[in-house]
Amino acid sequence: MGGLSLMVRKFEREAPRPFDRLIVEVLPELPDLTGRPLELIERLERAHGNLEVGELQRDALVELAYLYHANGFFPQAESCYLGLESFKVENARWPYLLGVLKLDRQDQAVVATHFARAIRLDPTNSLAYLRLGNAYLKGSLLEEAATAFEYRLLGAPGDAWARVGLGRVSIAKGDWGSARNWLEQANEKMPELGAVYELLPEVYLELGDVESAKRLRQKGEGLDLVYEMRDEQLLFLQDYCYDPDLLLRFAKEARSHADFDRALGLLQRAVSLELENADALLELEKLIGQIEKLAAG
Repeated sequence: MGGLSLMVRKFEREAPRPFDRLIVEVLPELPDLTGRPLELIERLERAHGNLEVGELQRDALVELAYLYHANGFFPQAESCYLGLESFKVENARWPYLLGVLKLDRQDQAVVATHFARAIRLDPTNSLAYLRLGNAYLKGSLLEEAATAFEYRLLGAPGDAWARVGLGRVSIAKGDWGSARNWLEQANEKMPELGAVYELLPEVYLELGDVESAKRLRQKGEGLDLVYEMRDEQLLFLQDYCYDPDLLLRFAKEARSHADFDRALGLLQRAVSLELENADALLELEKLIGQIEKLAAG
């Protein structure tokens, strides 16, 4: 932990501090909910109302944070998470979720700040190291990114995603031999990881190995590739989601990880919210076909 702790202290900015005044005063108003499902509207209104009741305030704030996050109201979710830090400043959950919330931000230093804080509060969360490494890599802090990915491998030695991260670092450095080694290891650990099929053929070409690039591309064409990392810490948010398109995406992700029960439940919710959702019905056919194929051996 020593090396990464020093790196975090050197490169992260001060984490946003919790609110100094009452949560009720800083929370945003309810967003525009036109066209949103009635159940979502009722839950949001009920939680907002409970913010005025002292003994219900914390649970109401948690409910709001999750509902806003799961349904794409990110500014409101950010306010709630920052407010929750004022209740429990040493809880690593809130900075981790803040980092996830901001993954697409252009300023990756802000993202790194949240994951670095989460690591300080809970050094056993090895996935936070992976996310910190990705943030540093996007910010072109290559050595810091490599350190974070290596710490992820200490906590999860078989992780393919960290190996892809180290492969990306090697590519950025122009170290094609090292990139090939890391990406080949990632492919061995997780043959369906889509990023490998985007990166490794180009590495092979840089090394003059045209045949290996061709073989790998052909291999990828026959696989149902996975492009999103499964984060067990975020699965609970799916239960707060009322967006049919997001539920469909979650269902596809669950199917790609052979979590068929969850995939089925998510698809059923998507269809219940939008009965004529042709994409959800098509995904349901794929899910049933995969289950039947697995059952047939």
